[in-house]
Amino acid sequence: VKLREIKAIPKPIVDKPTAKVEIEKQPSTAAWRIKDLVVLAPLTTYKLAGEYRTPVESTGLNNIKIQITPGVSESTFVSKPHHVDDHLAYLSWSVLEPLQSQWENIPPAKFSINLNQAYSYRSDGQITTGSIIVALDSALLGSPLKKNLLVISSIDKRANFKRSRKFWETLDQLAEEARDSRILVGHNSEEYLLQLLALGHPEFFIQNEVIEIENLKQARKLTSKKDHPDYSEATTLFAEVKSAIERKSLRSMTGNKFVREKLERVLEIMPNHLSAKILLEYGSRKNASLLESKFFALSVKDLLDPINRRLTRDDDDSLSEHYALSQRDRIAKGLEALENIISSEDRKVYDKVDEVCEILRRFGRAKKNSNDESSANNAYHFKASIKVLRELKSLNNEIQVDLARLSGVPLKVKE
Repeated sequence: VKLREIKAIPKPIVDKPTAKVEIEKQPSTAAWRIKDLVVLAPLTTYKLAGEYRTPVESTGLNNIKIQITPGVSESTFVSKPHHVDDHLAYLSWSVLEPLQSQWENIPPAKFSINLNQAYSYRSDGQITTGSIIVALDSALLGSPLKKNLLVISSIDKRANFKRSRKFWETLDQLAEEARDSRILVGHNSEEYLLQLLALGHPEFFIQNEVIEIENLKQARKLTSKKDHPDYSEATTLFAEVKSAIERKSLRSMTGNKFVREKLERVLEIMPNHLSAKILLEYGSRKNASLLESKFFALSVKDLLDPINRRLTRDDDDSLSEHYALSQRDRIAKGLEALENIISSEDRKVYDKVDEVCEILRRFGRAKKNSNDESSANNAYHFKASIKVLRELKSLNNEIQVDLARLSGVPLKVKE
């Protein structure tokens, strides 16, 4: 997808960096010239990790590889795998426009983005934008990125970082797989991250350093190899706490007076240090955490989405015996993880979803019997499967209304 040439902004803009000039270090064959600006730079490659989850399968925390090749007349975006090319117009707009808001001049270049083959841009394209703008900004600054860095955030036109649309779906896998990383999350992520305590992942916040950021200026101070002086004391203190707590009881250590004093000092310096904040919360809680109703509803919605999409079709044959039984097993497994961490009020919806599992079992059995050519009662079993399917649709619609009420997120219901 070719973009228009990015024009230099004629007047200086306060607090915006200009593209870095390193004439002696770079070959003269790759000159960028925009008015009085000359940047001589070779092919620049940076790697940044991020989480990219497909609706069907997940391959974990994958790498983005970005290459910036100067010396072209127009800026272009190319990608691997090629199935994301259809989305590059959105990607280029959602990344280059915020980048332009932070830089006085951006010379035209070829931006090559290499994504893992299993990654589906359709799953949540927003979640890549924070990672990509950090990598591009780092390349323009000539500042290498910190190792083990994850940026789980989307961005707006002014390069402000915000929670991505599918942040909740990302969290469980992130908690299972991220280790020894600095994880930067967008604004308004704290409420979501707190739910990891109920989900049984308090160790996530000591295994990783989780920090909420609001803009690219903050990101720069936390993504370079050496921490900015504004934050170095806080990050050093957190590293000391991590070293002290490792291989010890997290519950008792987060209640320890001296550990808490250090975490409180971290928060005093960096109020956006979510690892310190949530560990202090964990140490002060006397009772086991319950999942908030909103997030119980989001979890159940995630469990029911595949079957809900099938049930809202007009085609009654879209639900096969095999599919019904496989979904029944998947939903039952998901419910098991939620069983002991929900409130008594949410239990009513939980029981309805549990009933969905039983109906799916009955439907699978009726569907199997209706397809049995050796049976003399095919017609009877076919009618039985239709009756069970209508029962399933009715209960699903009822649950969808409950989920909308609990989560505050309008959900489409097929009448």
